[in-house]
Formats: sequence, structure tokens, C-alpha cells
Amino acid sequence: MIDEFAPLVDSMLRAEILMKAAVIHERVAAEYGFTGNYQRTKLYVQ
Repeated sequence: MIDEFAPLVDSMLRAEILMKAAVIHERVAAEYGFTGNYQRTKLYVQ
């Protein structure tokens, strides 16, 4: 599920390399409708 949001997550990390996975997950869920769980986001960011 995170795959379709991967380019968005990558751009967030390019803008702020130290952004925490929790912040990314919150933003993607709130602003872009991501319904996946935090754990998937965390694994992708790692």
C-alpha cells in the first residue's frame, strides 16, 4: 500500500532528511488519504 505513496514520501525526505516516520505517516494520512499503518511507513523510511 505504501508503494503508491513512495514518491511523496521520498520527496518529503529530500526536503527534510531527518523527518521522522511518524510525522511522515501523519502527513500522508491527513493530507493525502493514506490508510496504511504506521509500521509500513516506518519500514519504508528505514
